[in-house]
Amino acid sequence: MPLLLLLALVLAGTAVARDDTDPYWKYRSDQDRGELPFDESLVKPWVEAGVEVPPLPQDEHLMPMRLDDLQDGMQAYLDADSVSVGDTDRVVRYWLVLKGEGGGYNATYEGMRCNTGEYKIYAYGNPNRPVPVKPAPDPKWRPVTEGLVPYRREMAESFLCNGISPKTVQQVRDGLRAGREFNNPYSEILHF
Repeated sequence: MPLLLLLALVLAGTAVARDDTDPYWKYRSDQDRGELPFDESLVKPWVEAGVEVPPLPQDEHLMPMRLDDLQDGMQAYLDADSVSVGDTDRVVRYWLVLKGEGGGYNATYEGMRCNTGEYKIYAYGNPNRPVPVKPAPDPKWRPVTEGLVPYRREMAESFLCNGISPKTVQQVRDGLRAGREFNNPYSEILHF
């Protein structure tokens, strides 16, 4: 009996020393079986591309977006001609126009980072002002859930992003033409 107990302890010790969650455990040397070294200096940090604000959109180029989270009496529009996706920074940029029933008009040139769930306002616009487009004084990335009305989260989920990746310009335009993409297959994995 003591021999069987000793054998069980030896086998149990071997099982504890081996990391069954690491599929490469058997290929690692004894010195590499701990924490793997990671050189942070080799990571290329994300850098935002330069942004040139396009002219304020014409009303005939605006496409309506049905946003449930928008305040009553407001209608949101996206200028389909201004939609772009950065080649290097993967930011979706666009003119967003909000119009109110009483004639209110607010336009913002924005960027959306799908992978972080953030947006940034680059410029404000109103055709009734002497200077129709003004740059934002201090553009900063903000969570799409920020603010009293989180309609930007709905914009990201329904029109601009496939999960944490940006949609293509054509996908955004097709979604605007369709009115809204109700069944976003990635909505469960969004992190914002």
